[in-house]
Amino acid sequence: MKTKVLHNRLEQINGLYTELMGHYQVLLGDTEKIAEIAAGLVFEGENPNLPDASLASLHETLEHRQKIMQQVDTVKNDSQPLEAEVQAILHLKNFDLAKIIQLASTPVAHQLAEKQQQMTELLLRIAHLDQANQKLLAEKLVMLGQVVHKLNRGKIAREGYGQNDSISPESRFFDERK
Repeated sequence: MKTKVLHNRLEQINGLYTELMGHYQVLLGDTEKIAEIAAGLVFEGENPNLPDASLASLHETLEHRQKIMQQVDTVKNDSQPLEAEVQAILHLKNFDLAKIIQLASTPVAHQLAEKQQQMTELLLRIAHLDQANQKLLAEKLVMLGQVVHKLNRGKIAREGYGQNDSISPESRFFDERK
């Protein structure tokens, strides 16, 4: 009876791990998209063309990524009671697939171990890309700050020489009286 329950729980966990793999692959795709968007952001020159579409796409991708991470948390929460039940059946202190395979060497247990390895590899790739994206976006933010500083400096200089962006009422009065 316990063997059947164990097999059943391992099958359920396997299904949840399959779902997690799908979510992690979507996260990897979103992370790669963020890298592409960040690489395309250009803030140079006196009149930078602020890429509104790119920033909107970045925002959408980050929101989508957040939704996927919430789904990952839900799946992980769903798997915890099943993993705890497997631990109890096999009298384990924690959910260790290597020990589970030793105690109950079933094809499902081997599939779980393989999926866990694949998920670990995906997560490492995501973490590496996230780190690179964070660095790149920080650099882009510094560039944007420099451009804004240059623009402000230019505006202050124009104002100092009487070249305001808008015409003041006093200027209009003198121009009309000539």
